[in-house]
Amino acid sequence: MLAAFFTSCRKTGLETEPVTKGGDTYLEFSYSIPGYTEIRTRANTEAVEDITLLQFDADGLFLGRTAADLQTGAGTFRAKISGSTRIVHFIAGYDWGSFDERAALGMDERTLIPAIESDEWVLWDRETIDNFSAPPAVRLLRNQAKVTVEIDQNLLDLMGQGQREQFTIEGFALYNYATNGTVAPFRPGAANPFEWSADYPTVPASVNMNTTTPTALDTEPKYMFESPNSYNDQTFVILHAGGEFKKYYKIQLVDNELDQYPIVRNTHFRIKIIDYIPGNIGSGSVESALGAPPINNIYAEIIKESPEISDGSDRLTVSPIVNILTNPGDGSATQRLELDVKYEKSNVVTNGEIRDPLVIADPDNILGNIVIDKGAGKVYADVRVVDEGFTKAEIRISAGALSRIVTVISCEKFTFDPVSMPSGVNKGDDKTLTFNIPDDIPEAYFPLQCVITARNLEPTNASRNDLQIQSNADGSISYIYNAKQSGPQTISFQNSRNHSGELVTIGNPIFKTAYIGPSLTLVAINRQNTTYLQNCVGYGAGQEALVTFYMSEDAFARQPLVLFHTPNLAPSNMNGFDDDGGGWYYYTPAGPGVQTVSFKVTAANLDQDAAERTVRLFHDDINVYTSLTYEYYLTNTEFLRRQFKRANHATLLGNGKELYVISGYALRHDTHDPLNQGKTGRIEAEAVGSGIAHGWRQWYMIPGTRLDHMLYFEIDESSDRRATRELRRIMKETSSVITLRAE
Repeated sequence: MLAAFFTSCRKTGLETEPVTKGGDTYLEFSYSIPGYTEIRTRANTEAVEDITLLQFDADGLFLGRTAADLQTGAGTFRAKISGSTRIVHFIAGYDWGSFDERAALGMDERTLIPAIESDEWVLWDRETIDNFSAPPAVRLLRNQAKVTVEIDQNLLDLMGQGQREQFTIEGFALYNYATNGTVAPFRPGAANPFEWSADYPTVPASVNMNTTTPTALDTEPKYMFESPNSYNDQTFVILHAGGEFKKYYKIQLVDNELDQYPIVRNTHFRIKIIDYIPGNIGSGSVESALGAPPINNIYAEIIKESPEISDGSDRLTVSPIVNILTNPGDGSATQRLELDVKYEKSNVVTNGEIRDPLVIADPDNILGNIVIDKGAGKVYADVRVVDEGFTKAEIRISAGALSRIVTVISCEKFTFDPVSMPSGVNKGDDKTLTFNIPDDIPEAYFPLQCVITARNLEPTNASRNDLQIQSNADGSISYIYNAKQSGPQTISFQNSRNHSGELVTIGNPIFKTAYIGPSLTLVAINRQNTTYLQNCVGYGAGQEALVTFYMSEDAFARQPLVLFHTPNLAPSNMNGFDDDGGGWYYYTPAGPGVQTVSFKVTAANLDQDAAERTVRLFHDDINVYTSLTYEYYLTNTEFLRRQFKRANHATLLGNGKELYVISGYALRHDTHDPLNQGKTGRIEAEAVGSGIAHGWRQWYMIPGTRLDHMLYFEIDESSDRRATRELRRIMKETSSVITLRAE
């Protein structure tokens, strides 16, 4: 954004007739309007049609008011004034209907003039008259500032050459701007209190800031009255522009020193688009842009949340520009903020010129110990953990003429509430998921990634293109959904299979995980990093079984006590447990949510059926429960030796026939590495003994093999003689002969 004051433009002054200093006389004068050239009057004309003269004597006391007449064809004004006049205030465009001239007689100009206010276009000048034969050349100053937006010619040239994507300005508007002002500038205490200064705004006693109604959102110039434009009460420009994607961007009015420009009459703020980063970035609405951090440099690219800004040759990178640190819930008092910063001058990293970070807003004192490591390109700060609520601070990081304002938010975790999903459990049942993204989430965090995890869901065609699908090691599926804005979100799922009810979760680092499903759910037993071993327990007494379950807040509030039935498991310790005998244990959770308790295997044998390996969890009703069945897996290498024969053959398999074991968990011998010593997953079992009557083969099964793992046997690669056995059965039937049959 580039702010500039146009040079003055002045109409040619005309000679006037000599006048005397005594009695009434006539004053003829020309006028000019320095700065921008557009002139707006109540009639929306392009020329000044009425000028009033307020006359004061040499001591600055008010003598009277006179309306000047426009001299047809001459472009000058002529007014009858008192010969005692030495000071004249020239005012154009003001409505004098409420002005009490009689009450103002004798009033000092330093009292009278500053009190004249208007919410319309008014032009003003003050001149002293020592010689009526030398009429003044009046320079009328507007009582408003002007804002325009343009694209730099260099960028236009690059777009014309195809080196930049097309970028167009759809419109812009002013927000939080003053709608009334004084007629004249005034600086009490100055040597010349009516002298205009580009750095000093004259604000009326009761300034009206329009905080609700913006100016028109179009490409026409915008006008506003004077205001201090302080950091806590800023005027913003909202720009609607872009390439393929048209977005909204908030722009501050700041100077080369990165401080807020005061809004001063007769100044022209030119917002010049130097460059931009293409893409679907920016805010999706005016309201979102107003709530987002602004671009904080007068040469800024019009990219609201891009971590980079540039003036065409220099570049300042700060990332991330918006930081949300939610309460980790571990009792820590502070969290560490870490920012990446880099300043480049003509593509050369010059981090030494980055200024020390400046805290510009921290009403709740959440920031501390702010340091910059210029060599590493890092800024660090301690951020106070907030137990509840939402607090915000801002840090300005600047170098050269560039600056970025970093927003730091410390708050409790957000929630996806309200969350809902139908409870159907049959394949094909509608499972449309709805949840909410709070309006407090800054625009910079969009698109916001939401990870929906389940085991029995699949997206319908209506939502398939909106999701990325990721398989997890535990056998679940994560559907990654990118919310584009705050508010209600809807994703269409259906059940992929029949089930008895499952827990679906929605996760994001700054949110509390949302759980949808039964109020009490067994989630996993020994949750593993591999799908194959989910809900598996080591085979042998004393092996640990970590039981993870979920309990909703409503269920916990209703009745915190739960009841476990675990026929061959017992708690690792009795903290929180009461033994009710026969594998029944009462347990009192510390609170709602997901939690894990430790059990140990009391008895493990190959004859246990599924019911004896099932954990059940009860809450309100003894007839209603959630359950999971676990499987055992080998914790040590298992040596196996079995006899084989072919169907319809009276003799056992002779040593002359090769027997292959097909399994990813079988080894030829205890030092065998199938990756280097043969086909992976297919080994030749070693023959044992001699003679056609033996038929013994031996091999090893590695730790981690489930007892329900299926092994396949075949005589040789071209044979149709095969057999299939479960590992549990092979281990149980130690003396049986495995028969190979034609398949």
